[in-house]
Amino acid sequence: MTRSELIEKATGRVLKDFSKDDEGAGKDREGRILWTDDSQRFAAYSRRQFSGHTTVYQIAGGQVQTVTLPVNDPPGRSADAELKGAKGISTHIEPVGWTTPTTLALGRED
Repeated sequence: MTRSELIEKATGRVLKDFSKDDEGAGKDREGRILWTDDSQRFAAYSRRQFSGHTTVYQIAGGQVQTVTLPVNDPPGRSADAELKGAKGISTHIEPVGWTTPTTLALGRED
């Protein structure tokens, strides 16, 4: 069985088990993690064939907490005549990098 865990180095304690969270398969199985410079937050990217999503976590009080991301449609999308009635086939929201310890730049591909 493949495991994916965040382990506290000083104690060896498992802070979070990500084994069920990674939806990838084949070459996309590994996912990707981007840490902030202060090591208090990280973005986890999981990808499968037609979708990819980013989940942000923060470490507080020895616990790993999920941070809700405000991901909305790109500005002007609903008013774009070329996209009216278009069916979404795939969406990938991927972390680009941390601009500050609390601000994450995301890339979106539809």
